[in-house]
Amino acid sequence: MKHIFTISFLIIAFLGFSQENDLNLKLENLNSKVNRENQKLKTEILNLNSQIKRDSLLLSNLSHSVENLSASLNLQTDSLGNIINSVDSKSNTKYGELTNSTKSNFLITIVIIACIVISLLIVYIIINKRLNKNKSDMISQLSENKKAVEEKLVSEFSKSADFIEKQIQLLEKMGSSPLTNSKDEIDHSLALKLADEITLIERNIRLMDSTTKGLKQLNRSVSNLKDNLLANGYELPELFGRDYNPGMKVTIIATNIDENLAPDKEVIGKIIKPQVNFKEKMIQMAQVEILKG
Repeated sequence: MKHIFTISFLIIAFLGFSQENDLNLKLENLNSKVNRENQKLKTEILNLNSQIKRDSLLLSNLSHSVENLSASLNLQTDSLGNIINSVDSKSNTKYGELTNSTKSNFLITIVIIACIVISLLIVYIIINKRLNKNKSDMISQLSENKKAVEEKLVSEFSKSADFIEKQIQLLEKMGSSPLTNSKDEIDHSLALKLADEITLIERNIRLMDSTTKGLKQLNRSVSNLKDNLLANGYELPELFGRDYNPGMKVTIIATNIDENLAPDKEVIGKIIKPQVNFKEKMIQMAQVEILKG
């Protein structure tokens, strides 16, 4: 019994010692691992401290650079401000000079334009006076020429009137024994020719100035010629200026517009050939021009 107890004690003691050794071994391993970890942590801490120192140094250098850059920037700003002020001052000066120069040039331009306008006005007045004078002289010359021509025409028509008067006297002599053709008809050819000549003179008289020298005497001569024709049986009805109507026995040569007439009003404005009646019977139809409003 005692031996069993002793053996049991030894076994227990051995087992306890064995367990203690295992525990010690584990503790040593754990300590070793802890020490390694600590060492590693210390190394990392040292590295971090070194990195922090380097970063701090870099940060310090950056801070100095920023300060230097800020100082340089401030300096550049001040310099730029001075330059801007200088440029602004110069610009104001140049602007003032330019404004004054512009005002001066503007005034000079106005003066030049005014001088040109005045010169042109003077030239225009002089030319206009000359033109008016030339125009007046030309009108006067044309009037004198027209007057001279009309007086010459009056003189020629007066000669024609004298010749027609002699022809009418011849017609009077023929009246007692008028010429007849093969059909025993009276020959009116001379009377019709004289009527055309009288109408031609009247047509030209209407175009002349009423103050033309010798015109009144010519009018009296024409009136006497018509009276003498009438005495021989030949009548020249007055158609000039009469209102025209479609029933009139006339031949219309032309129709012209006259703005002085009332709308649609028509008058006989020109006699080309006169109407001739012999003993109240028409032997020649008038040829006329019509004026229409």
